[in-house]
Amino acid sequence: MNMDPDDPKLTAYALGELAGQDKAALEKDLPNSEEALRELEDTKMIAGLLSEALAAEPQPALDERRRENIWVRMRKGHWRGDRTMMRMWVMICMVLGVVVITWACIYLYSLSYHLSNPEPAVNPASAPAVSTTNPQPPPATQPVGAPE
Repeated sequence: MNMDPDDPKLTAYALGELAGQDKAALEKDLPNSEEALRELEDTKMIAGLLSEALAAEPQPALDERRRENIWVRMRKGHWRGDRTMMRMWVMICMVLGVVVITWACIYLYSLSYHLSNPEPAVNPASAPAVSTTNPQPPPATQPVGAPE
């Protein structure tokens, strides 16, 4: 049986990541395909070259002073600063929300009150005439309980 050299299972087998029934089936079919065997050898060679090249790369590491500085800050709680600031803004937004909702409720209540109880409009033609030249004194009233 001819195997496909571009089969991802072949790469997984070359990297040692294939297991179970897939591995057994591949090992059974692999000797029958020279092209798949060449691809397997090429993949193993490239993986080895990459491993060597990456092993030669310098590893970034923290020196002891920086590592200790991180531990000290974590123990003192300096990492919680962002959460505290966020909590403050959440509280401010909540208070502003309550203020806006309260104002809206009062406004809507007063608006509905004025719409249901309109003030009568005064027509200047039907208003009583007020004399400003000779004002009349108000009529005298008797105190309550006084004889008539």
